[in-house]
Amino acid sequence: YEEYGAELIRLARDLEVRKILELLAGVKPWSIPVMKRKQKFKHGEITGYELGRDIERVVASNLALPAELFYLRFLEGKLLLYQKVLSQGKGSLYVLLDKSGSMDGLKMTWAKAVALSLYMKAVKEHREFYFRFFDSIPYQLNRVDRRPKASQVLKLLDYIARVKGSGGTDITRAITTACSDIKSGRATGVNDIVLITDGVDRVAEPLIRANLKKSNARLITVMVMGHNKSLQNVSAKYFAVAKLSSRNILRIVEID
Repeated sequence: YEEYGAELIRLARDLEVRKILELLAGVKPWSIPVMKRKQKFKHGEITGYELGRDIERVVASNLALPAELFYLRFLEGKLLLYQKVLSQGKGSLYVLLDKSGSMDGLKMTWAKAVALSLYMKAVKEHREFYFRFFDSIPYQLNRVDRRPKASQVLKLLDYIARVKGSGGTDITRAITTACSDIKSGRATGVNDIVLITDGVDRVAEPLIRANLKKSNARLITVMVMGHNKSLQNVSAKYFAVAKLSSRNILRIVEID
């Protein structure tokens, strides 16, 4: 990012940026695991062996068996086969970050560090990254490409650093807006919506469930020093964080 040197120096001098980077010090890019989803596929890569009767995957040594034994094993489903799988690409990652008044201070700084660590995860897994702040209303949607440009990254860093905690909270509206972004095509290929909040709000479970189903997305909630039973009920994964540490950030980044 040499061409953006002056902009990087300006960001590095920002107190909030320094606090975020201190929290991210324990989350090295090379320590973030790259998760791959795989499914069985007869023309995929070989990962091992199994028994069955799929002739297309039969191990060559089986072909040397006497005809009677070969056909007996075939009928019993006991031919030695190659186990083959195909790696599946992951969808985009969408992060919602609560900037309400109750999140101001250390909770907000830690939540920003989580958001940026999830961005690093998206880059490593070649996933598009979408990001929104919200309080009582959702704010602008930010997008970073699978192979991000330096200008996009710096814009995201600057934006995240500048925003302060204030306002009320409407978690239901934030989640339904994210689902609307997915359904309308503003946010494409999203599998996961990650909500980072302290949960100080009442949420409408039926409305959230319906929207998640329509957008074919799962909700992953990161609860910052709080608890919300309704959010726990509608979340595919729910992290209750009591200590705002780098170690807990890494635990969240390892989600699959």
